[in-house]
Order: sequence, then structure tokens, then C-alpha cells
Amino acid sequence: MNCHRLFALFPMKKLQVLAFLPMLLLCNPSEVGAATLTMGNYTGPVATLSQGQFHNFPNSSQSAGVNSTVIVAHPGIGTPTSGDNGSALPHDNFINTGFGTFISLTLDPSESVASQSLTISPGAFDDGFRIDYNSTTILDFDYSDYSDNAAVRSMFGGASWAPWTFQGLATLEWSINGLQLFVMAQTDGTGAAEGVEAGEIINILDYFTPTTYVPNPGAPDFLNGASLALYNRNDEGAWAFFAPNMTARAQIIPEPSLPVLLGFFTGLGLLRRRRS
Repeated sequence: MNCHRLFALFPMKKLQVLAFLPMLLLCNPSEVGAATLTMGNYTGPVATLSQGQFHNFPNSSQSAGVNSTVIVAHPGIGTPTSGDNGSALPHDNFINTGFGTFISLTLDPSESVASQSLTISPGAFDDGFRIDYNSTTILDFDYSDYSDNAAVRSMFGGASWAPWTFQGLATLEWSINGLQLFVMAQTDGTGAAEGVEAGEIINILDYFTPTTYVPNPGAPDFLNGASLALYNRNDEGAWAFFAPNMTARAQIIPEPSLPVLLGFFTGLGLLRRRRS
């Protein structure tokens, strides 16, 4: 479709501009692109581990064209345990078992990215976890953040949430909406959780103190490179994650070309030729 000629042949009133803006996405001369989303070796610093080891998620990549979503997923790498420390250690000093990856996105010149998001399903974990993004910690919680939390306890029958038994089936979503750790409530909530019903999916971070996470760190930026590390926090005992998995998504759209934009604005009468 020769869109710059189309817009020039059919001049529009300025009030019609909003109705025709979607045409720009259809007028890119390239309909098939080569966007590639890749999970590679972790490139950032590694936290000091009290127990266990740091593991790289295996490398993988996927490609897709415009008007599609490119997805890279890894189903987990088994159940590495961390050793038994024998007694609880301070929250800030006991990190065991880490997983890392570097996620990058490359685009064809005809492409742009509309959205980027990341899903982490930690499986069962004991007791909490930490996420570092480009060397900045954006989430860090342990057992005390939910076991000593009356609102959270009310949604789990008055007892502590037990993620080490897969209770609530925790899933972390990170997008333009910020960080959200979705968990299924087991009982009706009370107090600060008043109105939450058993079986409802809630963002448990809504009930944590702001010091445990960055409420809105912005969406992950794969285009400029995202170095991600996931760490297990365990107050006591020989445990880590149960096969955590990670899924990265990028929605690819056409990049409007300059001739299309010039034709569009010429059609609006915003660019007028001088008469000789």
C-alpha cells in the first residue's frame, strides 16, 4: 500500500486526524520483521550466598514479525537445594541459591515495541525471594513479611501463608503496571484485607510494607538489556526453589516510516508545497 500517496490524494480536515492515525500502523511497507528476544548468560553482579550456588537459566531465543508477541520461556532447571544452616539468620545476611539471565530484544528497522513484560513462577519456595534488575534490588521479602502480617494471615485461615507447599500458587507479573505477586486467598480476609473472598486472586504485595519492593519500577526494558537475578531467602532449613520458570514477552508493532508520516501530514495540509 502506497500510503503517502493515499494521504496526499485525500486531504483531511485537522479534526479527522485522530480517526486516521491507526492507518499509520497499516502503512509500513515491511509486513514481516525479525524481532528477536533472547535469554542469555547473566552479566550482573552476584550477591554473596550463605548457602547454595548461582545458576544461569539456559540460553534460548525466539523471533517474530510485526503485529505479534514474541515470547521466550524457560520451564525451570530442577530443584537445587541450599544446605541446612541449622538456625535462623538475619534477613539481610541469608541469601541462598540464585538464578540469573540477561534478556535482550533486537528489532528490524521496520519494527517497534509496544509493551514488554516478565512472568516469574517460582513454584514452591521457602521462605521468600529477592529480585535484582540491572544491579538494583526491586523486590526482597522473607518469612516475617507475611507471617507477622495480620492482613495476610487472615487470608490463610489465620495461619502463615505457606508458599513452600505451593499454597496460593504464587506468580509474579512485572509490566508497565509495576510488580504484582498474585496469590490465591484461602479464606475471607479481615482487617486491611476486608472484602477479599476465599478463592480470589490478590496481589499480596499490596499488603507488604513499601520497604520490601519498588511499587512501580517501570516495565522491564529488554531493548536496552535486562540483567535479572532471582535469589531464594530461607530463614532456616535445607530448601530453595522448586524449578522456578521465567517468561519474557514483547509485543511487536510496525515502525511508521518517514514517507508515510510526510504523506500523512501533507494530506492534512500541514506541509504545503511552494508554487514556483
